[in-house]
Amino acid sequence: MSNIPLGPGPEIVPLSIWTENHITAIYKATNLADFDKAFDAFISKDAQITLNGRKLTREEYKLQLVGETFAEKSANVSFLGAVDVPEKVIGLTQTGTVGVFFQATVFGRLLFRGAPVTSTVNASLNATVAAGKSGTTVTVLNEVVVDHVNH
Repeated sequence: MSNIPLGPGPEIVPLSIWTENHITAIYKATNLADFDKAFDAFISKDAQITLNGRKLTREEYKLQLVGETFAEKSANVSFLGAVDVPEKVIGLTQTGTVGVFFQATVFGRLLFRGAPVTSTVNASLNATVAAGKSGTTVTVLNEVVVDHVNH
């Protein structure tokens, strides 16, 4: 019999943290390849998406996000609130329902009077996170978002 301490074991990632990490990766992507990778890791190929009350296809939603993020140089993402209702644990990730409220300040590549043009995105995102063939992803997303350019 061995007396080797084994430690606490692997940590299960809470839904809210999983969601926040994926949203941050999308907004901080500075090239299309990184954006595509972050988006594909977050949104299921068959996701049902509603944005500001309008049903969108996955590609339409992706184009919306590209418009908010792709021309950026960098971004700061702050999460102002989160709530989750875990359902199951798949691997080291929870599945279930999650809601987050966040603000992203996007610093563009264009300059105005020597400073980067910035925009602010305020969003409330509710999602169902499920395990599928391609891993754990968002299968249902309902987001309310406002994006405005700062002067």
